Amino acid sequence: MNLIHGRGRVVVGLGLAAFVAFSIGCMNLTFGGRHEIASPKEAEVAAEGLQRGKSYAPYAQEVTVYYPVPYASPPNLEFEDDAKRQFIVMEQRPDCFKIKNTQVGAEFTWKARGSLTASAKTPNTSGAIQATLAPAQEP
Repeated sequence: MNLIHGRGRVVVGLGLAAFVAFSIGCMNLTFGGRHEIASPKEAEVAAEGLQRGKSYAPYAQEVTVYYPVPYASPPNLEFEDDAKRQFIVMEQRPDCFKIKNTQVGAEFTWKARGSLTASAKTPNTSGAIQATLAPAQEP
């Protein structure tokens, strides 16, 4: 007994294709690591020890963000916008911080302020911020 005839097969096929295309489009597929590059304003880094940046964190991934200029000790790290509720700080060091995203993939903005190392008079000119993704571990 054939339940779907002629046009019904076409409609079901198109509906299934649309569903698959929509589902794949909604996924956030990431292959390999991701690096973010930004340069802080030299005046802000030299005068206040303030560094800012933007990065991206996929869902349920850990992201390590390296400061352009390392601090003498872990700085005061702040997130802007909704990132305060979305990310968990897993580790904070003088040269980087590691976060875990608990919600959908999102770009986030951070700000760090602290005492820079004695040798850090100006920012690194080679590319300031690097963010590296690490696979999330299941709880």
